[in-house]
Amino acid sequence: MVNFVDNHDVDRFLAGGREAGLRQALLAMFTLPGIPVVYYGTEQGFTEQRSAMFAAGWGSGGRDRFDTEAPLYRLLARLAELRKGDRVFSRGTAQVLHHNAAGPGAIAWRLEHQGRQVVVALNTADTPVLLDRIAGPASAAWPAGTRLVPHFSLDSTAADAAAPAVAIGAQGAVGLVLPPRSGWVWRVEPAAQGSAAVAGAGDAPTLEALPAAPQSGDFTVRGIARGPGPFRLVVDGDLATAREVRPEADGRWSATVDTGAMGDPATAHRVTLWDAGRRIAAAAQTFRVERTWALLAAVPDPAGDDHGPTGGYVYPTDASWGDNRQMDLRRVRVFGSGGSLRIELTMNRVTTSWSPANGFDHVAVTAFVEIPGRPGGSSVMPLQQARLPEGKRRHLRL
Repeated sequence: MVNFVDNHDVDRFLAGGREAGLRQALLAMFTLPGIPVVYYGTEQGFTEQRSAMFAAGWGSGGRDRFDTEAPLYRLLARLAELRKGDRVFSRGTAQVLHHNAAGPGAIAWRLEHQGRQVVVALNTADTPVLLDRIAGPASAAWPAGTRLVPHFSLDSTAADAAAPAVAIGAQGAVGLVLPPRSGWVWRVEPAAQGSAAVAGAGDAPTLEALPAAPQSGDFTVRGIARGPGPFRLVVDGDLATAREVRPEADGRWSATVDTGAMGDPATAHRVTLWDAGRRIAAAAQTFRVERTWALLAAVPDPAGDDHGPTGGYVYPTDASWGDNRQMDLRRVRVFGSGGSLRIELTMNRVTTSWSPANGFDHVAVTAFVEIPGRPGGSSVMPLQQARLPEGKRRHLRL
């Protein structure tokens, strides 16, 4: 089976994404099962779907665009060399070691082939994140002292090439801090003879088990942490918002987890205590948040007003539309809880004739949000050929 990030039938990745994200997507494609397929022009940073590579072709702008010094061209050359250089990347069995369901952050997987192992890790966030307690498979745990030897980095700087190996700690795991938008590959190798004490030796911080029931708001976590630290309470790997924790003389500590921005009860969150000095984290605890929502606004909308400002809009005649009038908005309700906002739309009818991933089709919704008290903003409604009503500004567009 083949893998691709874009092709001639869909928008280019860079039509709506950033180069940092494309670089990570390509690293993933070259280090996961399946044959990588690169659509021409990806290596030149094309944003148009079918623009030609050379001057005489359609959409070329009258110039040749083939450049072997282009940054993405050079990256793809390195990725091709990486994949061809070791069959673990094309034949290896993949196992996800870490992922973050709550938003941008760390994801890591292990590849194994004929006794060889590598670890691939990405940080999809724009801030540093913690990859806590990376460890081998339960069936064949890595012994203390096992080394993660740098093999490839998206940045490919001299510092990356000279980066020291990371030793697996006494607990069979080690924590790693991933720079923003980084991508790494490490070789898993046995402990070096005569190596010094491994990171994380001694007692790791502990975190008391959390109840299985969802949290309804902010809550307290507790545990034991000994040593000089510093210690940070890290939620969903986000080091930018991590809070400093100061244990008591006997090592006991407690801290409050802020759930104000956690609005989706289906999302599993992760909390740990990070000992930055020894690069070891407490065994993470997962939790969900099921908030109590307060109704902030309820606005009805008349039936049958789905024909545009002049009454001239008509529905497509394709049979899949029928007489469902899916675009007839009937009510909007807005709920708030902590720092979260939930918007509920009621339509005349919801259809699923295209087997949609999100439970509805034929409709795309845009919401414009104004933040009270925030300066700036815009009245322009992109792609709508319109402006917001007089006096209204939007700071966010969903």
